[in-house]
Amino acid sequence: MKFIVYDTETTGLPASKDAKMTSTELWPHIVQLSYLKYDSERNQLEEKDSVIKVPENVVMDEKNIAIHGITNEVSQTKGVSLIPVIDEFINDIGDVDLVIGHNLEFDLKMMVVELFRIINESTDEAVKQIYSEKMEKLYSLNKYYCTMKNSINVCKLPSPYKKYRDEYKYPRLDELHSHLFGIKPQKLHNSSNDVLVTFRCFYKLYFEQDICEISSDIAQKIKSLM
Repeated sequence: MKFIVYDTETTGLPASKDAKMTSTELWPHIVQLSYLKYDSERNQLEEKDSVIKVPENVVMDEKNIAIHGITNEVSQTKGVSLIPVIDEFINDIGDVDLVIGHNLEFDLKMMVVELFRIINESTDEAVKQIYSEKMEKLYSLNKYYCTMKNSINVCKLPSPYKKYRDEYKYPRLDELHSHLFGIKPQKLHNSSNDVLVTFRCFYKLYFEQDICEISSDIAQKIKSLM
C-alpha cells in the first residue's frame, strides 16, 4: 500500500467554529505544510516540508508562533509560494491508497480554504477552473483516515467536560503516541515532526505493527523526537 501522511501549521485559528470555508477572511493561512509518502511494499519513504510565505498583510497570532515557532519574518524570508506546494500535494494524493492525518478534518478544511483564496484572487477563468477541479478532487477522494477519530475508543480518555462525562475525548497526538508506545514525543507542533509521529501511530492502529521495527530510517527519525 501507498500512504500520504500530512499536517499543516497555521497563522491562527478560524474566527469561529461555524466559519464557512467560502468566507476565507475568517480563516487563518497555512504557514507550513509537511507530508510524507510511504510505500509499504518497497519500504520506501519520501518526505516533503515547506514553510509558506504568507501575504505581508497577514499578522501571525502570537499563540501560534509560540506553538510552531514560525514568525512573520521567517515566513517572509524563508517561505515559498503556497501554490506550487498545493499543486504538488494534490498531484501526489492521486497516487496513494490512503491520506492520513491527526485531526485530518481541520487540515483538509485549510486546504480547501487556500484553494478558495486562489480561485477568488485570480482573474483568469482558466486558473479558476483548474483550482476548482483540484478542490473537487479533494472532495471526491474516499480514502481518508484520521488517527484522532479512529483512536477515541483505543485511548478511552475521559472528557474533561461535565456535559460529556460519559463520553471519551479526542486524544491529542502526544496522548495517542503515549498510549500506543508508552512514551510522549517532545518535539511536536512542527508539522514535519507531527507527520512522523502520526505515521507511527497510524501504522500501529491500522496494521498492529510498529513501523520503527520495519524501517530503520523511520526509527531513527522518531527516536530524535522522543
